[in-house]
Amino acid sequence: MEVIIHSISLFIQFFTNYMKDPFQDPFSLMREVILDSMDSQNETSIHYVQDVNYIQVWEFEKSLDLNIWREWFHGNFAIGGYISLLYMVSVPLGMLIMKDRKPFNLRDELVIWNVLLALFSALGFIRCLPEMIYILKQENGFHSSICGR
Repeated sequence: MEVIIHSISLFIQFFTNYMKDPFQDPFSLMREVILDSMDSQNETSIHYVQDVNYIQVWEFEKSLDLNIWREWFHGNFAIGGYISLLYMVSVPLGMLIMKDRKPFNLRDELVIWNVLLALFSALGFIRCLPEMIYILKQENGFHSSICGR
């Protein structure tokens, strides 16, 4: 319940600040509101993953510097929002452009896309399952899997 109340208060704070100046970048404002909330809870530091012994580290992961990527994503918070916005605009625009045109024959491309998507999903499941099992086995596991990371 506390998480829901906190989320609602963040939304109200975001909406109030946005209505003061509706021409400001909403994604940057959202990031600012979230970071201000973290400052008030003394949680401004980036949480780094500890070494674990319940999962096998794959070869390409050994040379991957996670701190660089965490800091990059932390500093480029709004990119995902812009990409989503672009997607939401391009789908109806594409439908409008293709309204009076002959449909493309993309059967082979869609088969390849679906096979690659299925492989990616299977690898993601295989990779995430040990972490999820480990978290769920811990005390307060389900709550921790949603709120603790």
